Amino acid sequence: LRSDVVQVLAIDSRHLLRVRTVQPSESADATVYTYLECFTRRGQFVGQLALALPIIHMTPTAVPYQFVALSAPTASTPSNVFLITLKPFQIRHLRLSLSPCQVSAFDWGCVVVGQTTGNADGQPVSRHQALLLDRAAEPVDWLTDMPAASAIAAVGHHSLLIAPDAPPSAHPSPPAPSEDATQ
Repeated sequence: LRSDVVQVLAIDSRHLLRVRTVQPSESADATVYTYLECFTRRGQFVGQLALALPIIHMTPTAVPYQFVALSAPTASTPSNVFLITLKPFQIRHLRLSLSPCQVSAFDWGCVVVGQTTGNADGQPVSRHQALLLDRAAEPVDWLTDMPAASAIAAVGHHSLLIAPDAPPSAHPSPPAPSEDATQ
């Protein structure tokens, strides 16, 4: 039994939400559960919800008691995006035409960054794109030809900060210590 705390998020001014994933065993077919555990700001446990989803990231939206979540890919399914509302409790799976890897919320909705695949001249082509969703999680627009993102963050109301993935060769290895430096 392995448990990892993914995040701690503020629900409102009086409550916190701890997002914790639990993998029951080392077998590949075991279901990974995510527990949403509610605490008061003084640390008193209020309650928990168990979800059969391997959530790796959650962020609050502009709608009170609502979060957008990104699940981990499994052997049989790619990453997925979910809209989780706590009051009243509801989970909505957002069926998207891209394989999501990052998600960030804005006042007007959210941005999902991911990869789409297609064909160009008979060759498979992979493109990194961002899908803009409004507060109701309906598609608004696409941002195309983006770099692969290792992280994204909302900056202000209308700006998105993207940390691009760097190829392994872009990270030079540190120089080996010389003999002069060790003497």
